[in-house]
Amino acid sequence: MERFVAEFARHRDRLFAYVYSLLPRREDAEDVFQRTSVVLWQKIQTWDPGVDFLSWACGVAFYEVKNFLRVSGRDRLRFGDALLERLAQERAATLAARDERAAAL
Repeated sequence: MERFVAEFARHRDRLFAYVYSLLPRREDAEDVFQRTSVVLWQKIQTWDPGVDFLSWACGVAFYEVKNFLRVSGRDRLRFGDALLERLAQERAATLAARDERAAAL
């Protein structure tokens, strides 16, 4: 549990940035990030410490974003599933490259 908390604290900002990159409004991103945080905590037993925490957390966040967009279909602006998946993949790759650049510095 301590390692989970440490990893969450370490990747919190990047995880929020990932969620925000998939949603058009900051308020929505904050709501989904909060839901994602709760779900991550509930799934603490399923996280394998040998697996990259940020990748795992982004996977959970992706499904929370999809659920949010499905439920909040009231908005006119709505990303299709294909676009959402593409954005999620590109953002995950960007996060990995950013970590590599930071390590190189």
